[in-house]
Amino acid sequence: MLNRRVFLEAGLAASALPLLAHAGPIAAVNAPVPQPPLSLYRMIADERFQAGRGFAAIAARSGAVVLGTSGDITDLWYDDLAPRWREEPAAIAGLTAADALFCLERLAWDAGLRVVYLGEHQELPDGSLRHRLSGPAPMHAATGTLASAAHDWHERVADLVRNCPARGTIPVTTRSVLCDARLRTSTEPLYSWVIAPVVNRGALQ
Repeated sequence: MLNRRVFLEAGLAASALPLLAHAGPIAAVNAPVPQPPLSLYRMIADERFQAGRGFAAIAARSGAVVLGTSGDITDLWYDDLAPRWREEPAAIAGLTAADALFCLERLAWDAGLRVVYLGEHQELPDGSLRHRLSGPAPMHAATGTLASAAHDWHERVADLVRNCPARGTIPVTTRSVLCDARLRTSTEPLYSWVIAPVVNRGALQ
């Protein structure tokens, strides 16, 4: 049975297909061209969780416009994202539980956007943290910093999504990292993500 993470990862892989189709088979992997970060229209934080609130504070400190959610994105969608996406697709990023991400991902498809980066942040039964990141290869430089992060891991993630490459010809890759955080706060996974316009939208049609 498909769960939400599998569904989202399938969408992420599909989003990468146009990138792979236009990439040089060796140069794209071994010598990626540095890309400027995406311009994020909004950053969204799940305020039900301490990590979400910390993510929001760091994002706001960086100058981002941050919207809070408690899982229900109805107002956020009708009052902000829907009007903007009717004008043009604009990239957003966030740290939320699966429910908010699932709804945003589906709505984004209709506007020509896709999940281009997905991170799962799961507290394990022993209190350690597992970070599983799927996205453009340059973003995986953050795995080293996440391995040493404990209570401030959401700060590292806020920096990570703000530096998602705007475009490129590099394949999606997945990496996992463990952090001996001993938090013992919640067993519900949180997801960091970036939803952005597809680079070669015509290739998906």
